[in-house]
Amino acid sequence: MARKQDISPSQLAERWHGEVALTTRLLDVANSASFQKTGEPVRSLRDGIATMGVDMALRHAMAMSLDICGQLRDTRLAERATVFLETAEKVAQEAVRIALRIGIDQSDVHTAALLSRVGELAVLKVMQQCLDRKGQVSDEQIESGLTAWAQSYGNRLKVQWHLPLQLRELIGAVHFLPRDATSDSKLVMRASALIADGQNQGEECLRLLRRLGVDNHERGTDDG
Repeated sequence: MARKQDISPSQLAERWHGEVALTTRLLDVANSASFQKTGEPVRSLRDGIATMGVDMALRHAMAMSLDICGQLRDTRLAERATVFLETAEKVAQEAVRIALRIGIDQSDVHTAALLSRVGELAVLKVMQQCLDRKGQVSDEQIESGLTAWAQSYGNRLKVQWHLPLQLRELIGAVHFLPRDATSDSKLVMRASALIADGQNQGEECLRLLRRLGVDNHERGTDDG
């Protein structure tokens, strides 16, 4: 993703040749109403990437790479992972919606939202590894482990993955944002998280939306 400006649709298509699930998802997105302008179906991976753009294709690929549910054989862990992934997707959708409304680049906020639960997903994967080694993980340990380790593990991963500081700060804003924060992108992240959590009528969310110049009633009309 750091090299997205230098990668062509043809190069991505060549790299992803044989990735059946990814190809299927990208073609589905490319053929959706949002991207289909010609009335002709997109049939090749290269054309699909060209239609949506390299940046969007990379973000969809990243979202798929975070889906570890198939690696979690314990149903409790898989169910928790599904919830975290769905939450991240909801935050991403809201972040893009607000970013487009206020006229800021939606790429970084979308990426940050998708990555906002990497700590929780990583902890769940470690718990599955423990079970695979014949260990025991109780329901209480799942909850306490997520509470104790998700944030620190997630922060460690973001550094290890060499994510830019700006992106790491946007991810952090999903979970907490000081009242005196001024960055529109960070305000978008926190507001999106609150909306995705059903707190769109809460005091904090309404205050953030006012600072962004977004009318919450108008936003709700668009959703309907």
